[in-house]
Amino acid sequence: MTAAESDLRRRFRLRSTRKAGMVRLRSRGMTMKTLMCAALAGAALLAGPAVVHAEGAEPTPPVAAAPAPVPEPIRDEAAAKLRLARRFIALMQTDQMGAMISQMTTAMTPPRAGMSQAQSDAVRHAIQTATEAAMPRMFDAMAPIYADIFTMEELTGLVEFYESDIGRSMISKMYEAGPRMSEAAMSIVPDMMHDMADSMCKELGCSDEERARMDQAMAEAGYGPRSPAQTPAAAKKN
Repeated sequence: MTAAESDLRRRFRLRSTRKAGMVRLRSRGMTMKTLMCAALAGAALLAGPAVVHAEGAEPTPPVAAAPAPVPEPIRDEAAAKLRLARRFIALMQTDQMGAMISQMTTAMTPPRAGMSQAQSDAVRHAIQTATEAAMPRMFDAMAPIYADIFTMEELTGLVEFYESDIGRSMISKMYEAGPRMSEAAMSIVPDMMHDMADSMCKELGCSDEERARMDQAMAEAGYGPRSPAQTPAAAKKN
């Protein structure tokens, strides 16, 4: 073997050794990289729930608790109050109610311009019929409201009073006074309507023609002119 061949072999072995070392180093590097990636991935998986929760993800909502049962004494008191309220309302319903409704309907529906007597009677009859039909439903709706607002003691006192002689007399006289009170209230309505017209014209500004149309509309509705005691001239004198 010549010196040249010997030198060539030596260089080949050196290169082979270096190449193998580099391969081993690269292999180790890949292995370390893989292990590091795997470790990081595992750490991310382990920390995942904590990170997600820390970033504001909504936790599983708690199961709503069933409503607490109403204690038996409270249920008994509520039922007793409702019975008393219905009893109180029943005491208000007497044979005089129908007559009072009829008289109040007549007082609250004065004759209107352009309507015959037969038409006025038909309107009053329709209003009275609808009112009488609605009264039971209205009383049924009132009972729970009274039971909620009044105490047991108050409801008991009301029932005891209206079942007494004085209480029954008061109910009868209240129905007797009803139509007269309606007439008194309706006698004030024309002046109230004219006062409303005065206020509207003061706030919004009305021409003489517009005010005349308002007065005409009130007259056609059956409200008539302002009472003498309430005219502007009378008010100035006072």
